[in-house]
Amino acid sequence: MKQKAVGDMALIAFYFLLRVGEYTTTSTTTKKLTQAFRLQDVTLWDNNTILDHSLPLEALLIRCTAATLRISNQKNGKRNQAIHHEATPCDTCPAKALIRRIKHITSHTSNPNTIISTYFCSATHPGKLMRATDINSALKAAVIRLDMKKHGFQVAQISSHSLRAGGAMALHINKIPAHTIRKMGRWSSDTFLDYIHEQIAVFSAGLSTAMGNRILFHNIGFQGIPAPVLDNADT
Repeated sequence: MKQKAVGDMALIAFYFLLRVGEYTTTSTTTKKLTQAFRLQDVTLWDNNTILDHSLPLEALLIRCTAATLRISNQKNGKRNQAIHHEATPCDTCPAKALIRRIKHITSHTSNPNTIISTYFCSATHPGKLMRATDINSALKAAVIRLDMKKHGFQVAQISSHSLRAGGAMALHINKIPAHTIRKMGRWSSDTFLDYIHEQIAVFSAGLSTAMGNRILFHNIGFQGIPAPVLDNADT
């Protein structure tokens, strides 16, 4: 159950550009501003109709057309924001991942304040909160298993933050406008640009061709040197 929970939360974090503190817990006792997402923060949609979480799993998977995460509080202090994604037909659909999380949790508890990364190993299991280290370990293991080193990715470079950064990069290379990326990631400034890595080859695709195009132009800012003014003594 833990592996399934980690896998679904990795998908959700990537698509919704989540900070790790928005869905996991840490061992520190320091009070943090960010509130992790709970069951009550998730809304599932069938077009314009809200779907009841208690519907059977298969019904939700078939009917759900989109999912919304509502933010009660977060790092930059903004409240009551929402992140929305449409369902997709692929296996990595973020809405389907949220549905699986909801059904797993609600089969063990009806508490609406349960954090969406909570997992239960058995009917009598009290439930555990996913930690950032769980996400880190899973991502590093995936890099090794998928032999991502041959694509230039080192295990030491990967962490839970890679999901948020990778989501921003995925939007960018698919030509999503910068203001949309900023809104989706709830960035209050242009700091998200730090996640746009120019070392990815697709980042510069087509630039040399564009720069090599011959363009006829006229420099309208050019000011010619005026001819000298002759006085009577020079004539």
